[in-house]
Amino acid sequence: MLRYALGETVTMSGLPEHLLEAIAAGNVTIDQVRELFRLEAAALGMTFDEALAAARAGLLPNSAVGADLELLADLIPAAA
Repeated sequence: MLRYALGETVTMSGLPEHLLEAIAAGNVTIDQVRELFRLEAAALGMTFDEALAAARAGLLPNSAVGADLELLADLIPAAA
């Protein structure tokens, strides 16, 4: 286990426990989608805005993280 910036426990997958619980329950809020997107973007060395623009333009790497970001970008409202 690791510690999240806010002092929350993080699993080996790198996701905060509250996100894992929300995903497992199938009850993820838009704010949690944004948080997950930020974490995935950071894994590519990108900011939220850079990754969102790249995802919407189809310019992300052909990888698991790139695919995750493209999926999550579809869930984020255009005004984000």
